[in-house]
Amino acid sequence: LERALLQFLRANNALPDSGRPSSSKHKKSGKRGNSATDNSQELIETSCEVLRTMWKNRASDEIKPVPVGSSEPQETTLVEVTPTKNNTATVRSKWLKQPKQQEKEDEPDDGKKKRKGKGKGKGKNRQERKPRKPRPKFEEEEESEESETEEKEASTNEQSGGGVYFLVIDLEATTWEPKDWPPEGKQEIIEFPIVAVDSLSGDVYKTFHAFVRPTQNPKLSPFCTKLTTIQQYQVENCGTLQTVLADIHMWLKNSFPQSAAGDPPTFMLVCDDWDGEQLYEECCRKDLEDDIPAEFLQWACLKDLYKDQTTKEVKNLTQFLGEFGMKFKGTRHRGLDDTNNLARVLASMLDDGYEIHTTSAMIDGF
Repeated sequence: LERALLQFLRANNALPDSGRPSSSKHKKSGKRGNSATDNSQELIETSCEVLRTMWKNRASDEIKPVPVGSSEPQETTLVEVTPTKNNTATVRSKWLKQPKQQEKEDEPDDGKKKRKGKGKGKGKNRQERKPRKPRPKFEEEEESEESETEEKEASTNEQSGGGVYFLVIDLEATTWEPKDWPPEGKQEIIEFPIVAVDSLSGDVYKTFHAFVRPTQNPKLSPFCTKLTTIQQYQVENCGTLQTVLADIHMWLKNSFPQSAAGDPPTFMLVCDDWDGEQLYEECCRKDLEDDIPAEFLQWACLKDLYKDQTTKEVKNLTQFLGEFGMKFKGTRHRGLDDTNNLARVLASMLDDGYEIHTTSAMIDGF
């Protein structure tokens, strides 16, 4: 017991000078000197004082006694003993190790597992691993991957091809101030945008856009340029209405896939009444009735459908967007921007379960 206490106090620098052998002869001979033997009682008393101080400070250091037979992990402490002039000791505890369960709770849950490794300053000479080179693929694997890609593309075409597409348009035409209105008073289309919306998903599938050169009144008025932001040079170097209608025919034919059974897609025109009537009237005036796509002879007016199903009347596109909690995006009275915003209204109506069907037709003539 005396040797154990002596080693404990020496290790913690708590052994008074009087308790250590003072002669080097005692160390060489291996015999204990009288000073160490005489101070045995003092060592025991000092050790008891250390233990009493540790017991008094157990509450401040949160040291809990371990029940007999308990398997719960306990906290380990390091006791530092500092000697004083009165041969008494002061005890201070430091937490060395927390329970494993507590460590897991305190770890930040950032979705990444921490990698166990050495501390800072170690592992500097570790060689960085080079990325592995991908092994060459065999011909059978390449063929199987190509077949899987083809099957996915075929399934996508089956879902989209042969379906129903809404062709949303919002035309821009020549215009003047009331006092400057020409004698013939006939407007001409100068911007022809089309936004194709998939009826199944409500997403934009394709977009067509073209400027149209007017022939009856080729020069745009300052009022028209200010309202639509369309400049004179943009309509001078483009095709006429007949050329644009031919481009639309080719676009409808080549841009939309057929179904697996070979059925062609179905189209429904979505626009205001003014747009449908303006297109048909101008084509009749310029002897282009046969150039009008058959899908453009009837259309669905979203304003009329919304009024019929909600009893609410909307006067303009900005108010229409506000009914669905949206704001206008782009430049007002610019054909493509107006069409994109009208397509957003259509997608919202599809999501909310509105019924979309034909409201007007020009089959019997203007």
